[in-house]
Amino acid sequence: MKKLALFIFAYALWVPCYHAYSQPLYTLTALGDLPGGPFSSSAHNINNHGQVVGVSSITGSDKHAFIWDSGEMTDLGDIPSGPNISSALGINDLGQVCGLSSTSNGPHFFIWESGTMTDLGLGIGMAINNNSQIVGGTSAFRWDATNGKINIADLPGGSPQSVAFAINDLGQITGSLGFLYDPIDGISTFAPNIGKAYDINNHGQITGNKTNDRAFFWDPNDGLTNLGVLIESPSSTSIAYSLNIHGQVVGRSTISVINNTAFLWDATHGMRDLNDLVDDSGNGWTLEVARGINDNGWIAGYGTNPSGHNEAFLLKPIIDSFDYNNDNIINMIDFAILINTTPESFEIFSQFWLSTLN
Repeated sequence: MKKLALFIFAYALWVPCYHAYSQPLYTLTALGDLPGGPFSSSAHNINNHGQVVGVSSITGSDKHAFIWDSGEMTDLGDIPSGPNISSALGINDLGQVCGLSSTSNGPHFFIWESGTMTDLGLGIGMAINNNSQIVGGTSAFRWDATNGKINIADLPGGSPQSVAFAINDLGQITGSLGFLYDPIDGISTFAPNIGKAYDINNHGQITGNKTNDRAFFWDPNDGLTNLGVLIESPSSTSIAYSLNIHGQVVGRSTISVINNTAFLWDATHGMRDLNDLVDDSGNGWTLEVARGINDNGWIAGYGTNPSGHNEAFLLKPIIDSFDYNNDNIINMIDFAILINTTPESFEIFSQFWLSTLN
């Protein structure tokens, strides 16, 4: 009975600590690079399964798109007939990837799935949603397997735009100069003085940067929030690249043209330097750009590794290590597994509890 009471008491402390976790701590995974060339890789996006896409050097000045999954980086190749250069920019929860590949007549966009890259013609594929719709530029377009490539100007209620950066699962599209395309309402400008709108989630919330080089978060109900910068100076800028369904935003804040710092923003804590939120796994790293965040709070980006090379990274919340049955939910089942399988479980619990109070 005493053991049961202690169990319930400990769990009662554990759950509020988890849900009120005020100082998110992350563990860093270095993603490496593709073999053959000078060490360099950059992560551009991440899906809800933790698959990361980006670009890596292969030989000399050649670069290839990659997908990283569960510790393994795979070369996606490129489209023949041109420079040996490709880059992966978007990935959906089906594992389909979009991006660009250089060819003799300019950049072509592609869809990659199940080991095969398919050339879709001129353009740059910036994002792909869970309905397998791709958006991009250089003249803003939407592509799907049924209708092919359609310029935003030719969609119902559309008008000419330069680049479409993001599409959500509702088919809403946003991009350069703050345009917002809705399949029902057509095209509009959601806020003034927008430079680039880089991402839109399924709540219709949007993030990017304004014409004054400051990151923003926009909500359909609450309007525009300026995110500011990490350190204010005459040359400070910030760009928000990605947001998740919870309204967490990631990007970079710059003090000078050679000094980028990856940030995490949310409405409760404001903008925070990700370098301050990583455990000892990040020792020696400088996290410079955060490019993607998924709905689980996992963050993909790139920075300078301890050897001085540019390398892609993945940040996972330390709390994920307590998901013992891998169902993406932290609850009493996980705590029971901890108690029953780990002799030093209460010590582990107490360490976690104390870490949430720091």
